[in-house]
Amino acid sequence: MALSAEKLKQRIEGIHRMGRFRFIFLVGVLGWGLSTALVFTLIRYFLAPPFQVRAGAIAVLTFSLAGIRFGWLIWQANERRYQTNQQGPRS
Repeated sequence: MALSAEKLKQRIEGIHRMGRFRFIFLVGVLGWGLSTALVFTLIRYFLAPPFQVRAGAIAVLTFSLAGIRFGWLIWQANERRYQTNQQGPRS
């Protein structure tokens, strides 16, 4: 379902107001990094038991660091949209 132009603008502005650090932490680290680490660890548990705490910790660390990068990339894309919206339509 596509967002209307006004809804998209509100969403972009909301992300901007959230701030870079908070956005990267919530979306990148918690939203993507830890959830991906959990799924990865569960799949690994069921395909290659027994569960190893060390492997789970490495997955959490690795995917959390990757989540920082993911969150930063999404933040950058959103900031480009935000700056474009602030400049208004081009003639």
